[in-house]
Amino acid sequence: MSNRTDAQAGIDAQKAKQGLRDSIDPIGQANDTLEPLLNGAVMIDELTELLNTYASVGYTQKQSNGTNVPLVISGLIGTGNEDLTPPDNPQPLTGGDYKGFVKISQFEEIDINGSLTIVNGEIIIADSGKYYVSHAWLDVSCTANGNNIGFIFGIERAGQYIFSQRPTGMRASNGQDRTNISGGGFLNDMLAGDKLSVWVASEKDATITVYDANLGLNLRTKD
Repeated sequence: MSNRTDAQAGIDAQKAKQGLRDSIDPIGQANDTLEPLLNGAVMIDELTELLNTYASVGYTQKQSNGTNVPLVISGLIGTGNEDLTPPDNPQPLTGGDYKGFVKISQFEEIDINGSLTIVNGEIIIADSGKYYVSHAWLDVSCTANGNNIGFIFGIERAGQYIFSQRPTGMRASNGQDRTNISGGGFLNDMLAGDKLSVWVASEKDATITVYDANLGLNLRTKD
């Protein structure tokens, strides 16, 4: 039963005792009515934690000194497959078959609050629970024409990588044209200690330039 159903059953039970001598006792009221109500309620501190646990990583080409310095990811070896199929799960931390995907470790901290931390472009989970990507976008170009590039999430967990199985990407007829890639979604069943990273792959041998990027992660429910 839901907490609301449990609470209503307790209320009905208390009403049924109206007029009976010594029928309503504090323990019964607490167990049958107040405790289900409490279990189903969201406390203000819990709500505040949900609303204020977030992290954002990415890249901004405009530097503090006023110059523009894009992020260059060079030496990508083409997969030869326009589908850019993600790796099978799980994969070891080194020497795995990553299907041409490469981790982007140059992303920087943009904003952070609550229990999340950011190290080497990865968002580290402190509290197990369900999370969601509030926004994810990149402004990119590449050196190869008629080329597909794709991005996926990688989760480092217990000495292995687990990869998302739906890449977000684009096809560039003229690789030098800047293109915006965006996405989002849910990351359920994240565990404390998980490290979330972004990986990229290219159909053809290429160098990818990231002008600006932003990925936001928010806590949805805590285990």
